[in-house]
Amino acid sequence: MAKTFRAPRLLTSACLTAAFAVAASGQSKFVSSGKSSEQAALKSYVARVDAYVTAHARDAHLLANVAGKDGQDNWQELKSLDVLLKPTQANESALAWLRRGHVVLARFTLQSDSGDWVHYVDYYFRNDGTLAKVETRLNTFYGHVTAVREKFYGERGEMLQSDEHFYRLGTKHRLRSKDGKEKFIDEPVPVYKTARELPFYRLLK
Repeated sequence: MAKTFRAPRLLTSACLTAAFAVAASGQSKFVSSGKSSEQAALKSYVARVDAYVTAHARDAHLLANVAGKDGQDNWQELKSLDVLLKPTQANESALAWLRRGHVVLARFTLQSDSGDWVHYVDYYFRNDGTLAKVETRLNTFYGHVTAVREKFYGERGEMLQSDEHFYRLGTKHRLRSKDGKEKFIDEPVPVYKTARELPFYRLLK
């Protein structure tokens, strides 16, 4: 990951379970880039992936980055989703779904050591492994803000659409201009242009 938290803390089962239900609130606005047909096809594909994941919820691979005292990343696959009922030491975890041997969705849960923020990040991949969409939700006590973002990508890695909304944390109240965002601290996430770039990809093969 671009930003790894080296001192692991307890990641509760509730936090892991929340990764199953990440969804952007509010209305999304998309600006046409002259590729409306490609954008429509992307949205249709993402909807099919969502339907597949819903139908195969328990087929997900559960992974966690249990960094050791040396601070090195150490992604491991946890063999059973029953582990969701137990705490696991990690600030980074993910659920990954494969369809016919190809990764179609990687759903990350990232959080700080202190628990001041948590970032839910969904990466959608096409059957050829290229990135189709990144959907993120950052809940942070810095400014008490929820930041929701969507980005769609073409087959060559170019961004087709981008959208973001900010809300008062724990509500559906949308923040406009800089209202309530003075203390907001963003937490950027990496963009994996292909499924092979995922930090745990080798564990899925």
